Amino acid sequence: MSLNLLTSVVESKWAIQERSLEAILEIVQDHKAMFDRGTFHGAVDPMQAAIGTIGSRMDGTQFSTKSGKTGILHIDGPIIPRSVNTPSAGPSASLESFSKELRAMDEDPQISNIVLSFDTPGGIVTGVSEFADMVKSLETPTTGFVYGYAASAGYWIASAVDKLYMSKTAEVGSIGTVAIYEDKSEAEAKRGVKRFELVSNLSPNKRLGPDTTEGKAATIKILDDITSLFVEDVAAGRGVTSEEVMSKFGQGSMFIGQEAVNLGMADGITTLQSLVASLNYTQSHTNAEGLM
Repeated sequence: MSLNLLTSVVESKWAIQERSLEAILEIVQDHKAMFDRGTFHGAVDPMQAAIGTIGSRMDGTQFSTKSGKTGILHIDGPIIPRSVNTPSAGPSASLESFSKELRAMDEDPQISNIVLSFDTPGGIVTGVSEFADMVKSLETPTTGFVYGYAASAGYWIASAVDKLYMSKTAEVGSIGTVAIYEDKSEAEAKRGVKRFELVSNLSPNKRLGPDTTEGKAATIKILDDITSLFVEDVAAGRGVTSEEVMSKFGQGSMFIGQEAVNLGMADGITTLQSLVASLNYTQSHTNAEGLM
């Protein structure tokens, strides 16, 4: 177990589904913990099996494919802010990696449409709002497609695209943020460890423990502030008010396919193949009309 990794997991603020966060904790605490794809993905089959026929890998990328004039970024699995390089797999999926590949697509004259394809339970909130802002700022038109989940931080990002579509069985929502804390005092006592911490009189609020009323209230205020930003970003992306997001978008619940469309959380039901074909068809006819 990596203590640095465990500390990062425990001390972070999350916008992620509960079972996925629990699984991440188990994995970093016990290197023997089994990886279950269903924990992190809404789709039963691997994403690659579903999108394998949609275009070909773009040069110099790990998470992007291209079909005609449409570039597709695959946001698959838990969302983290920065890449972690591993000898066997290279840089991991992260907002840092996604940003580089999106910018490359936006600057590519051969790409006229960008699709963000989602199957993610969410992740750490760090950098998510900024990444959503970057998606909104792209000059190339953006379309989202939810194959499995666009949950929590995933939906935060998905709401930033120009149009958002889903498969019939896909799920979106889980708007909100959480924090976790571990009480290690009993475990340390059994190991004979006693921990002492002194706090400056000038910083009485620096170490408000989550086991105190004041500490719990302070943490919840931070979570409320982050969730308010989350709601504002979703409202701006979906063209509704924050009040409508709070009243209609579930306050943390998930919604499937057509129900999500009916609520205004997405724009329609389709398949990734049909969506990409439609975008390429529209682009080719627009070019032809321009030439005529």
